[in-house]
Amino acid sequence: MFIILLSLFCLAVLSVSVVTYWQFWRQAAGTAHMELLSQASHGHPWLWIGRGFLSSLVSQAAALLLYPLFLVTNTWLRPQASNGDGKPPVLFVHGYSHTAAAWILYATWFRRAGYTDLHAITYNSWKLDFRGIVEQLEHEAKTILNERPGQKIVLVCHSLGGLAARSLLNTSELQDRILAVATLGTPHQGTTLAKMGMNKLAHKLEYRGQLIQEIEDQGVQTDVPCLAAYSLVDNMVMPLEGLRIRKNGWKELQIAPICHVGMLYHHPTAQAVLRFINRADGVVGKESDPGQPTV
Repeated sequence: MFIILLSLFCLAVLSVSVVTYWQFWRQAAGTAHMELLSQASHGHPWLWIGRGFLSSLVSQAAALLLYPLFLVTNTWLRPQASNGDGKPPVLFVHGYSHTAAAWILYATWFRRAGYTDLHAITYNSWKLDFRGIVEQLEHEAKTILNERPGQKIVLVCHSLGGLAARSLLNTSELQDRILAVATLGTPHQGTTLAKMGMNKLAHKLEYRGQLIQEIEDQGVQTDVPCLAAYSLVDNMVMPLEGLRIRKNGWKELQIAPICHVGMLYHHPTAQAVLRFINRADGVVGKESDPGQPTV
């Protein structure tokens, strides 16, 4: 029985990685994306794609193994109010079909950096529509802020979670109480892989589709610092333009050649996010950069 389960596990991990990177190759080959990838990799695009594929195998396996730990989120998140050091509360928002367990390593890295007021939500990607996810995010943020008068909150989001944060930033009365927003691999303009999704929510993430247009139309001018981190070998958001936000007030950051899910387990990416948050919170000089492409 164990052998059968292990075989199914390995097959699932391998299948996702092979199918998504095959789609990546089909859509990137012969385009400006491949030219950019070749330049960034100093003429070794296949090396970067290979690194992305290997990171997909490892991170998909980690995501599946850690998935159930959202049931004991408080055990590993260990949330505690700020101890007077002025660090803002941080709310982690996962992506499609994941759970709060996506942030286990980020919670460890943030805690080491002095952030102890950590929170993570789990929303049901199979039951809720996009508006329902935004409403749940707003409710959680309000609950945290109501208990912390005068403080602002930081949102750190992966994939679909970043779109929810954008919508919240555009439409909620909480805008003035958001210190910063950092998104990882968010399909800011959607993805052509949405058609392979398993429910209506996934299909709505189609490249420059109706949902994306609605979020774009909501866009308002804001002074909240926002970061969009992306990888040139992201295997879930295609084409590359789907990862680009190109909005005033947003900083884009190209990270190391890792896969979509791999951003959740990549320490240099977390460090770049922390530098960005520190800058937004006035910990470091305003002229500093949250990070450079990591190779």
